[in-house]
Amino acid sequence: MTVVLLEIVSVFIVARLDINTLSAYGLAAPLYMTLYMLTCSFLLVFLVKAAQLFNDKERFSRYFSASVWISLMLSVVVIVLILACGALLPLLGQSKNISGIADQFFYFIVFGMPPLYLSSVLSQTLIIFEKTHFVSISAFLQLLLGAVLVYAFTHFWGWDLKGVALGFDIAYWTRCLMLMGYIKFCCAHKVKLVKCNKNDFIEDAKFLFRMGWPTSIQYGGELVGASIATLMIGHFYVYALAAQQIASQFRIFLIMLPYALSQATAIMIAKKSKSDIFAYEAHVRQVMKSAFYLGMTIIALLVFPINIFSGVYIHLFIANGPPAVTHLAKIFIVITSIALFFDMAKYLLSGALRGMHSTKGTMLSSIIGYCLIGTLLAALIGYYFKGGPVGIRIGMLIGLAISVCITARYFSSFMKKMKIVGT
Repeated sequence: MTVVLLEIVSVFIVARLDINTLSAYGLAAPLYMTLYMLTCSFLLVFLVKAAQLFNDKERFSRYFSASVWISLMLSVVVIVLILACGALLPLLGQSKNISGIADQFFYFIVFGMPPLYLSSVLSQTLIIFEKTHFVSISAFLQLLLGAVLVYAFTHFWGWDLKGVALGFDIAYWTRCLMLMGYIKFCCAHKVKLVKCNKNDFIEDAKFLFRMGWPTSIQYGGELVGASIATLMIGHFYVYALAAQQIASQFRIFLIMLPYALSQATAIMIAKKSKSDIFAYEAHVRQVMKSAFYLGMTIIALLVFPINIFSGVYIHLFIANGPPAVTHLAKIFIVITSIALFFDMAKYLLSGALRGMHSTKGTMLSSIIGYCLIGTLLAALIGYYFKGGPVGIRIGMLIGLAISVCITARYFSSFMKKMKIVGT
């Protein structure tokens, strides 16, 4: 969650430049996050196998080493995609001025991709070793350094989104080096970077891609849908993009709660033996019940105050902004708040299924419910029924709700099938 705060802080800083730069950032950030999640999601399943290999030091080290190399390969892929993305914006009907500003961010953010992907594997490794305190400390230091650099580059050097990207890059590299140093000097007795033999590397790569590609399509598909919605909103007027960016920031921050609980749920379920199918089923349901109550309660406690004091929240970004931006941002905040409850339910179901080595069901629900149905409804309500930017967001919300229903149905069917096979 602390890592995500860096992007939110950067929006505060960018919002004080001008409305065009904020709108360009509102266009660039979702596309960048979509490409990142499409590739980095392959590494989200690292914890599942790492938890199973925890007591085998040699095999764990080979798995860790293979994952490091795979993370670097994925970073190269996303660098190519990000560079191509900037050239496509004008072809997708976006303003040339806004596209040009956004392209600065794309061009410079690629330098931070290798450490960002490496940090995913390194931080998950430390979580397995219960060294979460250093993961949090390094993330907090990344936040401080990144915020200072982004502010300095944008306000003192006048680099706009180029300065934002460079601030991110330096912060990403700093945290990555901190994590590498901590593992080398404090966890060398548990894991080390070793030469991978061919068979182990192929086996580990197959696992990460077999389990990871549905997760990649799931998270990436959701972000693709969100990016398409952002591009649709960009067809209306600049203020709509600015309002979208303001309303999205608290979701970007709070979405880490479902994500964290999803990862914790996956680990707790993955560590449980399936020797007694009835005890295993009871364990899964108990973990899900506890995570669901905890997650929904926390989301409610955080979302309601933001909606009550939405004017104050918006004022933090643009003190004297156009009334049209403020009005539209308030509506987007309400829609985003409702979506967070659906996000929590879906992430918990996805985490439980991932812990049971099932990821294809959640992938299909995201593609069908959110990416396909959601974007179709967004286009219909926004364009055909003249709903505008608000109609687009409502269409995506309905798609998310449908996706959650499909995932819940799949989870129920999977549990019944597992019980029948076990008996």
